[in-house]
Amino acid sequence: MLDGPMAQSVNKRRKAAIILRYLIDKGSPLPLDALPEDVQVSLTKELGDLPDVDQETLSRIVAEFNAELEALVLPSGDGLRAAAESLSPYLSSAAQNRLRAETLGAPSLDPWTRLAALDPEKRVRIASVEAPEVGAIWLSKIPVTEAADLLRELSGPTARRIAQTMSRVEVTPPEVILSIGHALADAHCIERPKGFDTPSGKRVADILNSADSATRDAILGALEEDTPEFASAVRESIFTFADIAERIEPKDMPSIVRGIPQDQLVSGLAFAMSQGSKTEAIAEFILANISKRLSTALCEEIAERGTVSAKDGEEAHKALVAAIKSLEASGEITLRQKQNG
Repeated sequence: MLDGPMAQSVNKRRKAAIILRYLIDKGSPLPLDALPEDVQVSLTKELGDLPDVDQETLSRIVAEFNAELEALVLPSGDGLRAAAESLSPYLSSAAQNRLRAETLGAPSLDPWTRLAALDPEKRVRIASVEAPEVGAIWLSKIPVTEAADLLRELSGPTARRIAQTMSRVEVTPPEVILSIGHALADAHCIERPKGFDTPSGKRVADILNSADSATRDAILGALEEDTPEFASAVRESIFTFADIAERIEPKDMPSIVRGIPQDQLVSGLAFAMSQGSKTEAIAEFILANISKRLSTALCEEIAERGTVSAKDGEEAHKALVAAIKSLEASGEITLRQKQNG
């Protein structure tokens, strides 16, 4: 039981659990789901560990709670930005976006003005994917010359659907039109925070750089069929053993091989020489752009190595690529641009 001297040293979390138990027993409605998740969990755990509480202790804690409520003074507001930050856990994403636009000092809160500031190419993309009713309202709210330019840039069927829909939106209430404008501007005019620092094409390319050639070719083939534009972005960022001669400056080759264990380097070069003229040319490029002493030593070891398994060869190639990417990331080397085709 919580009584005697122990009752005088009850911490705030336990006091909160006691008040919570008291309110539950009184049948008071408790919207605990409005609290942050970690607070809900903490309160539940504290309630589960709560011992029996004597009447004197309960009365004292309830009295303290009431005294704190009566003494509570609400501070004055600290402006829109502070208010938006304090309420962010409880606001919808659309409301947060609109408030963010205001606190960032948007040049105008009028949604049509914000949309007009978008570049023409983006306006065309938006009008192409939004419902015809949205496009019709948008065109009705912008200057006729801009509306004509937008219609001209849209595909024929899309432009016709929007034009045909304009007669159906003329009775739309002004508050609905304004709401649609805000929704459109909030969706397309606010810079969204990105979850990743690098573009998705580069992230996929980095993963495929570390995959075996069979997996890499299969994924790229599937991307080419399903999303050709995305596949092109991935190919642009991909770097494999086969790209070394095209994209590595000869002067950087000594720094690159310095970071590879010689035994692994021998395996990679021996495997490349056994796979046909294209990969053999890469091996020759590497050997031609390192010191003559090291090149001679490697050639002797390659001759003695014999057949290298595909697994060991691929691993050696991936190690070489990883060393190159690491040096590029640190700024020690710069890759040449990939040639088209």
